Amino acid sequence: MVSLPLMPAVSFTRRQRMLVAASVIFYGLLRVVLIPADPSITENFSHDSAYNSIVADNLLHGKGLTNDAHWLIFLNPPKLPMPFHNANPLYVLLSAAVAGAWHCSTPYAACIVSILGSILLGIGIHFCVRRFCPNDWIALLCAAGVVLFPSNWKESFAIVPDALATALCYCTVAAVVWSTRSWHWLAAGAAFGLAWLTRSTATLILPAVFLWLFLKHGLRRSLVAMMLFLVAALAVASPWLYHTAITRGSPFASDAGYYWLQNFYAARNGITVDQYWRSVAPPPGIGYTLTRSFFQLADFTIRGVRPAVWLLAAGLADSYKPWFALLSLAALAGVLCLRGRWRNSEMAAACLIAVLTLFSISVRAAGAEPRYFSVANCLLALLILQPFLVRRPRPIWILAPVSAYLVLALVPQDIRAIQHARRPFQALVTYKAMATEAAENLSRGDSVITDWPYWFIPLSLRLTREEASFSARCAAITPRGCCCRSPGSITITRALQGSLHRS
Repeated sequence: MVSLPLMPAVSFTRRQRMLVAASVIFYGLLRVVLIPADPSITENFSHDSAYNSIVADNLLHGKGLTNDAHWLIFLNPPKLPMPFHNANPLYVLLSAAVAGAWHCSTPYAACIVSILGSILLGIGIHFCVRRFCPNDWIALLCAAGVVLFPSNWKESFAIVPDALATALCYCTVAAVVWSTRSWHWLAAGAAFGLAWLTRSTATLILPAVFLWLFLKHGLRRSLVAMMLFLVAALAVASPWLYHTAITRGSPFASDAGYYWLQNFYAARNGITVDQYWRSVAPPPGIGYTLTRSFFQLADFTIRGVRPAVWLLAAGLADSYKPWFALLSLAALAGVLCLRGRWRNSEMAAACLIAVLTLFSISVRAAGAEPRYFSVANCLLALLILQPFLVRRPRPIWILAPVSAYLVLALVPQDIRAIQHARRPFQALVTYKAMATEAAENLSRGDSVITDWPYWFIPLSLRLTREEASFSARCAAITPRGCCCRSPGSITITRALQGSLHRS
């Protein structure tokens, strides 16, 4: 299998470093200016955003990685607050650190962390392209194109870990393709460890990295590189694995499997996903499901491929058909520019990432979000930019589809994303007013049962370094009552009850 030619490993000149640094500083300052004053009442403040904000605020106030709210009924924690039930704490840790240093709310700090992810993504893409192309301007163009690609641009405004996780994945790839010595592989593994600590889906790049190493360096050298890579990744992740083993009994304990297979479990039991979330009987683990229901799960996954593709298409074009048509033509132009260059290790690795991403999402296509495709979407952005990367002579018409997409689709989508990120979301504005009113009637230590447990705490309190007026424990509503046995009274306020019906 023929590979793309690698340019010799050379040090960047002072002019090149200054060029990249100036671009990064300008972009970072611009993005900080665009952060809304109260990110917790925008559309980007999702269910996961509220969860991360609660844990980051507790960490900031010395309560550790704990959560005052809970909504998965079948986990049935003995009390609240409960330990952080996520395998990936880096986003929360960084949010708490930024909030402490910046003296701001944890949602605002999380926005800064997402901006950091966007900056790191540009740096990672720049170094990836620079390894194969000696032109700094081309590498900078690719970095800007990937960062401004609509799906990545929207993620950089979202208060979720996807932007940071995607960036660390491509920093890992950049470290891998530049590696020539043993310590380089250790650095690449450390970057991957950070990516995994941000989001578990980072593991989707592992098979592609190992495939590229094998095709590029052969079996013997690739095995040594893989060993160093995994040792460094394990060393970076080991403190958190130890913490998880102490608090939850297993170093790999996580609720991720419950979310990943939520649609499969719900369909098999003939219930909705919402009923699955609020059921009292816990589902079997991933290992049990793979060994006992492998063929049923495989069939369910294959049937989910088509909905996953439609989800991807809708997310890339904001469900607007003219934008999707322009995107398709631009991608086709990129494919035409790659004629004769498909049989190489880089293309094999890229295709493997795309396939693994698609099938990992197909199993939960009905409940997935477009942001789950983020790593593969960066590859699509690079494909669209291929007409600008091929050496001349090239037909002038090959630039037309890409130029049309950039002007008529990418720019309007990015402007729209900025508007949505800064505009207050009326449903959350209303709920915040109701939650604040309800909180005034609560005493310290009271418990609340609500359909929106993760939103209640951050929207009823000011998540700052100042001491909160009360500490509420929130649990989700279940037909059989409260899902936890928390000390203190169980309170369902009228304001909150009303908000459930009006939201």
